[in-house]
Amino acid sequence: GAAFGILQNQSSLFAIIAVIVGLAILVYVYQLPPEQKLIRVLLGLQLGGAMGNLIDRLTQLDEFGRGYVTDFIRIGLPGGPYWPNFNVADSAIVTGVIGLGIYVVWDDIRRQRLQEQEQDMVKANSEI
Repeated sequence: GAAFGILQNQSSLFAIIAVIVGLAILVYVYQLPPEQKLIRVLLGLQLGGAMGNLIDRLTQLDEFGRGYVTDFIRIGLPGGPYWPNFNVADSAIVTGVIGLGIYVVWDDIRRQRLQEQEQDMVKANSEI
């Protein structure tokens, strides 16, 4: 979305992007093998967050007819700095993106280790 107020007057653009991304996620999820439950959950968080913000944009209009998202969570230190306001949908998107990033890195490391083990086994068998 319009994080930190960037492109905040582009509600139509964000609505179109949300629909395209949502459809892409659905197509991808239905092509995943059933055992990929974690990826399904992480993509579901992203999809749910995107659709939540889309619903806000379509139902909450300012005086110029532009849709907006209500950010109602505020975290910070009293009298000190505050994190930019956000909402539950934003949290779902961020959780899904960070989780997917961690999963991709972890899975890559796991695959590399398996490949190294296979190479070691082939090498050991060829020495016999």
